[in-house]
Amino acid sequence: MGVLGDVLTNAGNVVAKGRLGPGMMIEADLVTGEFKENTEVAKEVAARCDYKGWLASVETLVTAEPAAAPKLSSVQLIEAQAAAGFSAEDVTMIIESMVGRCRLTLSNPC
Repeated sequence: MGVLGDVLTNAGNVVAKGRLGPGMMIEADLVTGEFKENTEVAKEVAARCDYKGWLASVETLVTAEPAAAPKLSSVQLIEAQAAAGFSAEDVTMIIESMVGRCRLTLSNPC
């Protein structure tokens, strides 16, 4: 017997082994025994909606000049971020990282 996540399984029934990377997914239908890997699952999910049409309807934001100096103190800024649902860790680890890699920009597109 082996352990797959928290599910005990017979090693003879294992159809794939490995690790999922960030953002990857698998689908295992325990009733039909069907197993799908990341690419197949992503294609099926992408086919559910008209994303191309949605993207065509999205208006791009006009480039704006960088904002003036902050009007909030450091404490007020952290309180405002928390009220908006962002922790200091979110801002440091996610948002600043995305801006640094040009995945998200605050003033102009890359």
